[in-house]
Amino acid sequence: MTLNSPKYFLSGLFFMLVGVGAVLMSMHLEFGTLRAIGPGFFPTVLGVILAVLGAILVFRAFVVDPEPYVSSDLKVAALVLGGSALFGILIRPAGLVIAIVAMILTAALATKELSFREAVLVAAGLAIGSVLVFVYALGLPIPVFGSLLRG
Repeated sequence: MTLNSPKYFLSGLFFMLVGVGAVLMSMHLEFGTLRAIGPGFFPTVLGVILAVLGAILVFRAFVVDPEPYVSSDLKVAALVLGGSALFGILIRPAGLVIAIVAMILTAALATKELSFREAVLVAAGLAIGSVLVFVYALGLPIPVFGSLLRG
């Protein structure tokens, strides 16, 4: 058999590793029954599902048509990861709105398919939606504008 898709193969191995790890880590928890599920039910079932999906991906890696090699762009990876890091750095001092806008605008630099205007609209929509869902609907104690507006 020839490995035609290293991407599927590595993704499948990762899913299988996480799935088996979840099952092993939840073995000491009581599984329960379908009528009265125990604390080990969810991680065990989720681990089995992940492992099965991983096995399917590994199998697909050998039967799909070969994929051409595509080099990864370090600039794109750095911008996307940098945007996520920027969110983590800004969430407390600047608040949810500014952190999300900074993250989206930084990550948007990684693509040429999104204009600056579109990136601003996406960032504004995600910021407003996140505030509505996480702060108001769920009541999570996330600073909306952080300590920047407190003086």
